[in-house]
Parts: sequence; structure tokens; C-alpha cells
Amino acid sequence: MASGALVGARCFSSNADATDAVYSASPIGQSVGPTTYVSEFVQSSGAWVVRRSVIAQDGTVTQMADAQAPALSFPVCDTTAQFTDGVTVGWGVVAAMVAAWAVVVLKRGL
Repeated sequence: MASGALVGARCFSSNADATDAVYSASPIGQSVGPTTYVSEFVQSSGAWVVRRSVIAQDGTVTQMADAQAPALSFPVCDTTAQFTDGVTVGWGVVAAMVAAWAVVVLKRGL
């Protein structure tokens, strides 16, 4: 069993790949008002950080200090399970086709 990280219904080969998938799909957070606050996950020097910015009424953007993104943990999954399931279904289809062919051949012979 090859161990991976499960995100939704998809099994990634490593926790780093799963973390990349989660953070890269996260929407930008925005708090609108007289001063707008925006936060997003970005990858900086190989690590995920939360980048916060302030947008003033006049349109000037000020970047606040980056904060380390929280470390994520994921359920363990088997990365070869989907392949194995596909092989099993594929052989089932082949067996059904061979059985149908055998029925046709037997009907011709009788």
C-alpha cells in the first residue's frame, strides 16, 4: 500500500502535494468597508504564508507582514487503490465481452 494524503475524494502522493492543492484552491478573503482588508494564501520560498493587504479609500495598497499558514494534516489513503479498482472493473468488462462472444459462437454452432 502506497501511503498518500486524502483531500476530498482525491488521493495525493504526499502531504506537500495535498497542502498545495488546498491552499492554491482557497479563495481570497476580503473585508470591505472604508478600509478594505484582503488576505490570501501564497507560496513564498517554498512555504505557504497568509499575505494580508490593506486597501485605503484612495486606492493605496499597503502590505502587512506575512504570517505562516497553518500546518495541515490529512487522512491517509492508498495511492494505488484507484488503479487497482480500474484494473478490476476492466477485467470484469473483458470477462463479460468474452462471455457474450462465447454465447454467439455457441448459437451459431447449434
